[in-house]
Amino acid sequence: MRHVRLLPLVVAVAGSFACSDSSFAPERGRVAGTYTLVQVRGDPLPVGYQAPAGGGVFVDGGTLTLGADGRYTLRIEQRLVMGATQPLFAEPSGAYTYSPADSSLTLTDEATQKTSTGTVSSSGRVALRVGGAPFTFVRR
Repeated sequence: MRHVRLLPLVVAVAGSFACSDSSFAPERGRVAGTYTLVQVRGDPLPVGYQAPAGGGVFVDGGTLTLGADGRYTLRIEQRLVMGATQPLFAEPSGAYTYSPADSSLTLTDEATQKTSTGTVSSSGRVALRVGGAPFTFVRR
């Protein structure tokens, strides 16, 4: 279990995501689908991050859905443990671009305009930086 500050992780996961461009619209069909979160910072799920006060944020799961229309939804399932356990859900959505030339993926959160970038492999893995942390998803 890695130790990080509690609030930055919650804020980062809740507020850092995706972007749109129509120039690669036909290529979106290649990556459209639902991907399941399998790792955060290289650790398999569930992943816990201890807070100094003895609580923590635990990432239990998540999905990334990329639509053929260039829209995405990212759902991260977390738990906040500080005495009592509270479920936390981050679910940003917006537009994405995909470039087949370098397999790059950019998500832009429509609420915050923050972006997350990554790549899509030919084997159906998405490596995405969310709030500075590497998240790995696999195609269902």
